[in-house]
Amino acid sequence: PALSGAVVEASGAITKFSNIELPSNVLLPSLLFFSSGPSSVSFSGRTKSGDLLTGSLATGRVQKATLPPSKLGLSGAVASVSALNTSGDLLAVSDGSSTVVVHVGTSVSVVVPASPVSAIGATTGTGKVAMTYVVLVVEGKITVHSFTPAPGSAGPPTPRGAGSALCPLDPAAHGEVHGVYPHLRAGQLDVLLTTAGGTSAMLRSTTPVGGVLLLTRQWTAEEYLDGVRAVLLLDRAVPAAGGAHPDLLTRLDLQRSDVLSRVAHFRSLLSSEGAGDTDAADPFHLSKRIVALAPPPLVGGHGRVFAVDSAGGGVEWGALLCPSGEHTLVPPVQDGGNVVVLSRCAGAMEWQALSSEGGRVVRAGTVPLSGAARPVLMPLPLDWDGVAVVLLYEEAGISTVPPEAADLVRAHISERNGIYLHATDGAAGGSSLSSFRVTAYGDKIVAQEVAHLSFPPDETLHSVTYPDPREKVQSPAVVTGDDSLLLKYLNPNLAVVVTTMSDDAINTAETGTSKVLLTGGPGNPKKKPLGVTGAGQAAPRGGAPAGTPEVPTMFVSLVDTVSGRILHRAGHPHASPTNSGGAPTVPVAISENWIYYSLWNTKSKRSELTVVSLYEGMMDKHAMTATRRPEQQTTFSSLEGSVRPVVLQRSYTTAKPIVAIGTMQSALGV
Repeated sequence: PALSGAVVEASGAITKFSNIELPSNVLLPSLLFFSSGPSSVSFSGRTKSGDLLTGSLATGRVQKATLPPSKLGLSGAVASVSALNTSGDLLAVSDGSSTVVVHVGTSVSVVVPASPVSAIGATTGTGKVAMTYVVLVVEGKITVHSFTPAPGSAGPPTPRGAGSALCPLDPAAHGEVHGVYPHLRAGQLDVLLTTAGGTSAMLRSTTPVGGVLLLTRQWTAEEYLDGVRAVLLLDRAVPAAGGAHPDLLTRLDLQRSDVLSRVAHFRSLLSSEGAGDTDAADPFHLSKRIVALAPPPLVGGHGRVFAVDSAGGGVEWGALLCPSGEHTLVPPVQDGGNVVVLSRCAGAMEWQALSSEGGRVVRAGTVPLSGAARPVLMPLPLDWDGVAVVLLYEEAGISTVPPEAADLVRAHISERNGIYLHATDGAAGGSSLSSFRVTAYGDKIVAQEVAHLSFPPDETLHSVTYPDPREKVQSPAVVTGDDSLLLKYLNPNLAVVVTTMSDDAINTAETGTSKVLLTGGPGNPKKKPLGVTGAGQAAPRGGAPAGTPEVPTMFVSLVDTVSGRILHRAGHPHASPTNSGGAPTVPVAISENWIYYSLWNTKSKRSELTVVSLYEGMMDKHAMTATRRPEQQTTFSSLEGSVRPVVLQRSYTTAKPIVAIGTMQSALGV
């Protein structure tokens, strides 16, 4: 191979090189070039045989030298070569398992012996004595080597000291350190560390003397916080309530404690005393521990689960998850229980139960998966030795997490005469929802399909949102102004399914030839496209002709996941998901009988918030008296006696786009 190029100096002078021959076994992609003086260029790289290649270029000639890895203290062939400074005379050479630091001058000399380095960096100061610092992370320790340049800057640098200290970032919680960026400022050596888990930390180091190195953490930034994908809000401590029906003495004691707590809170507002008292600072027990999932910051990196204090905002604990996996959070069955994390990695479902207090792994295991398809996960209201039980449904069969809870699950299913789960399929041109009845036969758990809901082929499944199973219902009815009652429609099997329409389907519907978006019935055999104006109606806004339909581009469907029925369906013309950091999202929240969702109206260029209220019916003020009591079911069934709810819907405009909607409750149910 031959090289051609040019060197452009600061003065503007240009020196051209042409047809300079290189060694025949050089790996061209590995070559690094550096300006080493007027009209000269130094280079380094590696050969096909695994040797280190160094040399310099001058007009019309090339000087080169190769060095086998054994001369560098490496056991294998050279796999990578990287420069540690801008002049290119300090190189990090690795064979894949160990890394050595060499100086390239009149000869190649080793300045830092080979070691299993996970990250390396270097910096050189300015002044009369330009100190060079090489920082390495080796087996959980940070090592700093300091050097001074040799006289004439041709020989190897003179070592001045070396020291090591433990890395302050725990690799089990933050991931391995993969980046080291030292910097000299005002005589101080600052070192920026970055980890595979998305943590950045700035450390200040003293000059290493006698093998001793002191590190001071300046700040820590959790870079993964902006990529949260799932969140659990857990109560820190639930005050003793004396059971569901406390006696008189217990109620008096609770009232006394409440009065004392409010007095302490009032006193803390007047003075700084008691600022650290949790009950005084949080009298309504609104403080939460936020357990969240974050995707890996790098391709192929580790996902992360961590806990954040809702009051102070600090990260309390964190743990790494398997790389390149799909992760799911499962809340504890009981307050103060363990959080279960499910990770689908490499053809298996890995699970671990983490203590919500400190993130300690209480239990862990692996459940093999039979296929490549994503299994359906169904958390059950069961606790097996501190672990929330989860049902895994695949076409090949049903398994449990943990596997030891299979007997407990079969007993639970038999006691309820079967339970129901559902699966969604978002395949293009065939989005659907299937409901299955799960029963126990002997030592087996089987599922049989009982309902199937198919969405129109023009629609694509965007998202599915469910209510929080831990939510406490404040009241089953709403009192109106005339003392009558509106009975809330409280369906635990409700799901909000958001589907969007494809561009081709929109164009087809706008021409009036769509077979899906048509209105009419038995009494109106002559169907017309949805949105066509009738006699006496105003034409659509925007100057469109009267026959142009307002094509819904997004549909919000309220679906009963057991019976597969659509309870309510609304179409929104000119709607699109809100752009949240480049990701289209439709924020949806379900609380009791209310559904909230937001979307972006592309025609009016504004954000809209829609509120949907569901009611079973109404009772006048005389329907319930001392002698009259209406008949009501104490349990809800989606299959027997289920009525379609009365739907009240209202939309509002908002000044700013809404990217997330959520609800929360205090430890006492507020």
